[in-house]
Amino acid sequence: MNGEAAKRLFQSFVNLFPLMKNTDIVSFVDSHLKEIKTLLSQQASSLESTDVRGLDYNSKLFLGSLLDNSDCTLLPFVLKNGDQIWKVLFSNDRKSEKDERNYRLEIEYKKWLAEFVLNLSDYDQIRLVQKMLPLVEFDQSFAEWLSDIIIAENENPRYEAFWDLWVSMQEFIFSAFSSKEEFYRDPTKPTGYSPFEKVLENYLLAFPYWDEQIEEWHSLKQKNAALYWTVLQRVGFNPTTLFSIAKVLNSVGKKVFIDKGIYWLSSIIENNTHLKEKPLPINTEYYIEEYIYSYIRMNHYDFRTNIEAKKKTLIVLDFLVSRGSTVGFFLRDEIL
Repeated sequence: MNGEAAKRLFQSFVNLFPLMKNTDIVSFVDSHLKEIKTLLSQQASSLESTDVRGLDYNSKLFLGSLLDNSDCTLLPFVLKNGDQIWKVLFSNDRKSEKDERNYRLEIEYKKWLAEFVLNLSDYDQIRLVQKMLPLVEFDQSFAEWLSDIIIAENENPRYEAFWDLWVSMQEFIFSAFSSKEEFYRDPTKPTGYSPFEKVLENYLLAFPYWDEQIEEWHSLKQKNAALYWTVLQRVGFNPTTLFSIAKVLNSVGKKVFIDKGIYWLSSIIENNTHLKEKPLPINTEYYIEEYIYSYIRMNHYDFRTNIEAKKKTLIVLDFLVSRGSTVGFFLRDEIL
């Protein structure tokens, strides 16, 4: 549906919605056919002046998803009415106060919003993020939206826009995990299994839907290493950080970050001794083993002269051995 037609449909629905209560859609169309044809034939006006307060939550999702996600002029309308959607969409409540949540419509709207925000300028992205994030709870819905953004960027690369958006959310995301540092340092508390943790995984691009054999990504470059240097300093105590970086080093970051990875992993391990005893997300040790095996094979002969790299490698291998890794034991024996 083109942008003009979508606006006409949107405004027609808003105008007719008060008449639809307690009426099935077929009867409504039959009895209001003339009004519907008149409204749809009129030229759409600016949506910013359209009052959607009378619509229920699911109708707002449905109509919002019909609009042109490449039309950046819609931003004032989205900002004006977004909080009515976002406070429910990104809540962990299974119901809003009045409406049942329609998850199929939520999925479509999140995809629409992911495309829309990537088409905005960096200034407009900040405007949207500043309005939306105070309404966000760290739950499955927000984790899924981050996934939707990655998918949208994968299908239609907008490198600068993607990283402008990612940086604009960094403080919000890292602060949420920093506030729970005591919990993450407690060896008795399991982590890595909740939607809360999925937010960090997806933000660090430890995305669950990469192709199995992927080793690089068009939107992850050397200069984006700043994200991982920052996270290990800010949230290195979190086991999900260790898992996510290890996974990235075996997927989209394998080619571009293989030399940096040994410094990231050794830094996390050296500065967070509780991780030796802490329950780790599933496959954390596997991803570290796979990475360190590749790194040693690539740098085996350099260890004779590059003492620092060898030291960092041994820190990672000692960590694996302390957690009972046979692979770590044999690799350590190989380079000693």
